[in-house]
Amino acid sequence: MKTLFNRKTAPDAGIEGIFLSFRSFLPVYFLLICFVIMSVLMPGYSLASDKPWLGAQVQPLAGAAKRFLSRITSTDEGVLVANVAKGGPAEQMGIKQNDIILGFNYHKIKNISDFERDISGSSPGDRIVLSVFRMSPTILTIVGRMGQSPESGEQEQVSEPLNESPQQTDADMTAKIFTPAGHHEIESLDYSHDGKLIISGGRTSLKLWDAATGREIRTFAAVTDAIYSVAFSPDARLVLTGCANHKAKLWNVETGKAIREFTGLTKDDLIDSVAFSPDGRTALTGGSDKTIRLWDLATGREIRAFTGHTAWVNSVGFSPDGKFAFSGSWDGAIKLWDISTGAEIRTFKEIKTASEYKTVRENMRSTERRGRGGASPAAVAAPSPADIPPAPIVRQAEKMAWNIESMKNRISTVIFSPDGKYLLSGAWDSNIRMWDISTGQKIKTFTGHTGRINSLAFSSDGTRLLSAARDNLAKLWDVTTGRELRTFTGHTGEVSSIVFSNKPNIVISGGFDGTIRFWNGNTGEEFIKFVGLNNGEWIIVTQEGYYNSSLNGHKYLNILVNKKVYGIDQFYDLFYRPDIVTSKLRDENIKDLITLTLSDAIKTPPPRVSFGTLPKETNTPTAKVCYRVKSAGGGIGEIRIFQNGKLIKSDGFYREVVKNETTAKMNLASMNSRAVYQDMRSVVVKGQKLSGAQLDKPKGELVEECVEVETIAGENEISLTAFNAPNTVQSFLETAKFTSTVKQNEPHLYILSVGIDKYRDPSINLKYAAKDATDFSARLSEKARTLYKPENIHLIGLANEQAGKQNILATIDNLSKKIKHGDCFIFFDASHGLLLQGQYYIVTSGFDGKLYSTTSLISSNEIVEISKKIKSLSQLFVFDTCHAGGVDTIVSGLYDARMSVLAKKMGLHIFASAGSVQTAMDGFKGNGLYTHTLLQGIANGKEVDSENDGTVTVTKLGRYSKDKTTEISTKLGHPQTPFIINFGKDSTLFTVR
Repeated sequence: MKTLFNRKTAPDAGIEGIFLSFRSFLPVYFLLICFVIMSVLMPGYSLASDKPWLGAQVQPLAGAAKRFLSRITSTDEGVLVANVAKGGPAEQMGIKQNDIILGFNYHKIKNISDFERDISGSSPGDRIVLSVFRMSPTILTIVGRMGQSPESGEQEQVSEPLNESPQQTDADMTAKIFTPAGHHEIESLDYSHDGKLIISGGRTSLKLWDAATGREIRTFAAVTDAIYSVAFSPDARLVLTGCANHKAKLWNVETGKAIREFTGLTKDDLIDSVAFSPDGRTALTGGSDKTIRLWDLATGREIRAFTGHTAWVNSVGFSPDGKFAFSGSWDGAIKLWDISTGAEIRTFKEIKTASEYKTVRENMRSTERRGRGGASPAAVAAPSPADIPPAPIVRQAEKMAWNIESMKNRISTVIFSPDGKYLLSGAWDSNIRMWDISTGQKIKTFTGHTGRINSLAFSSDGTRLLSAARDNLAKLWDVTTGRELRTFTGHTGEVSSIVFSNKPNIVISGGFDGTIRFWNGNTGEEFIKFVGLNNGEWIIVTQEGYYNSSLNGHKYLNILVNKKVYGIDQFYDLFYRPDIVTSKLRDENIKDLITLTLSDAIKTPPPRVSFGTLPKETNTPTAKVCYRVKSAGGGIGEIRIFQNGKLIKSDGFYREVVKNETTAKMNLASMNSRAVYQDMRSVVVKGQKLSGAQLDKPKGELVEECVEVETIAGENEISLTAFNAPNTVQSFLETAKFTSTVKQNEPHLYILSVGIDKYRDPSINLKYAAKDATDFSARLSEKARTLYKPENIHLIGLANEQAGKQNILATIDNLSKKIKHGDCFIFFDASHGLLLQGQYYIVTSGFDGKLYSTTSLISSNEIVEISKKIKSLSQLFVFDTCHAGGVDTIVSGLYDARMSVLAKKMGLHIFASAGSVQTAMDGFKGNGLYTHTLLQGIANGKEVDSENDGTVTVTKLGRYSKDKTTEISTKLGHPQTPFIINFGKDSTLFTVR
């Protein structure tokens, strides 16, 4: 979910700055407020016209609804949903009567006119994102699709645009990337001393990230308490979290398991700050019980308690030499302590005339009586302890407190300078103060933020300072002069944490918007962001739009261009590039690797696609499917049709590259990571059609066609998507279903196994490939007898000299004449794999070691044609190939990208494992390592059947083989992580007896 903050300093910043950054908890007394119920009526739904229709009748915001919204969120603008049409788009999105719509596609909705203008500016089928207030300060982000206006009946009142739209600017056409709903809110992050890892925590979510690649390594599964603070141990082997229930927890980084808990006396209290000692043996915690505690990490024993604060302690830490501790509190004081004795050495506190700390309960009463813009009431009696809400409720409720005078004196964060001579503090009054340790005097004040200071960080040499604040900004300062050097703008919520990376020009921040952002400290520009989701999915994306993600992470990220919203998955074919992400994180210049930016690609929008009428049921062996593709201004390119997830028809557009003559003269063995990297930098992308392609002439603005689809018994799901004319942006995937009662023939299993040990160029010969192919087909066919009759299992093996390119393709042609829709086809290849000019190639036995010709290479484009030619809707491709020049993060990332795009394009399953030649030659127990784990999984079906339903499916075997290969290869010292991608529907390989 998105959150909303009252950002009074930027009232016109738009939905991204105002409505999507507020995150707080509904204070107890707000629950007594009644919400006014209103209603109207809504029309029915049909697919008659091309006019946009949301199916939500709205009315002006007024009365109690407006007052309630203002009280909770400090904004009073929006429109009230009076009624929702049954079956309409709004109902399908989850919009409810009495919701208040605050934003449409990340633009602020002030009134009915704004809402009508945004509706009329949309088109049927467009992705839309609504920001919705529903009886809570937490603003919902709801994503759906715009519908078509009903042909008859009472129409949704949508006026024509009131004024001609202003001319689009370059800023409008710049792609803006927004965090999805359900993101991992970041209360705190830390960066390991060796620069390899990032830990982030918030709510009940704790995530470990690989700082070099952006991959999420782990979501810690055993988190049960809300997390407020995280810290790495000096050796990065442990993580300490400060949590609710007055609990600090110690975690093992490698295993993700909790080691020990440090628990206080009062369950309702919480730990707001944690810190490791420089030697990693002890830790400090501070929280709502006003006490700082020193713990022995080995035993979990409390060594000492430091008392003296009169309010929450929300910042603790050690001096660089470990001899002193500091603490910052809501009482406005910073205290310096002697670690060995527990004695208070000095208090740092600015003399102010403002009132001293009052309890949160008093502030809540004060806020309630003051109202918006009113004067503060007279002092009230202090509440009894029984009247004070539990600490977690207070901790959430305080996020709503803005500009309350009695709270401005609160200390929010404190750090030591690297030389141990100074303390730096941040407070709720938005100021940063520097203190002299020896005298206790304030040296200077840094001013520039307009919200509470959340985090501070010194550079290693102590000359620069980073700050992060509630105003959604981070800043870089010159410590000597106090001058602001740079402002980092981009977060759409509070910036909760800020650190310097181990590269002096890179800054890392984390915020309530769920993003970890990397910034160029010299220019202030953001260049990459990590996005974690609460369901374990993740995305990392560069400013240009290139990204890496978990299997389904790409489905959640929204891209805004002008007022249109797209999903980043619509750019998958070109922009899923883990290798570019890795290069960017290395702070390398990726200019030569970029062929297109997201902003450029979206200038030619994708077409809109739709189906004609389909029968709900048919008893014929074929069905006629009619579809419509209409240009949205960007023309029409490739059209893809899928049946039950598998590609059955496309125009044959392929993205090829101009040959690099320098690379072509090299041999396979010399194509190491560096050569692949340089080859990628020389690539010039162009569109090319293979023989038989149907893009012989432009398609114009409209395509209306019908195709005959062979049906299978049961459910048939037909999906349709199309690209813009340059084939850079994909439309939404439309799906229609029908049921076939046709009698299904007995299914057959076909396994084509290719294994190549011997090549025309003997310098690249392998050891176990041919045996791997034979063993795989034999082992799987034996188990498959639990599903197929023996006579319906067909094994085709091609080894060494039989496995030339022409013979492989001829074998495919022959099989394509036999295999039916209801059959299963498995292609297994053990050989060399090659990354060349952005494509993946299978290296066949006729390869002579030179790269100037592809007559012995089967490209990923040709693999697509193989999959299309085979009619089976259940297909699995297994590539156990080694890369002659070795595998590192660049090769692995590019390999993953090519395989993933290949699987998505074909709509099927791919198991791919790119190992080094050394790993392939050494093997493991008589087979290549990856094939060994596959064979082990086939033999031990019960171990693979994680769901205990008596089946081994494609996805189960893929998951098992990945885990086992990773585990074994790590122990062998040749890390190898298979890439398992499942875009097809899962199917059973055999049953477990």
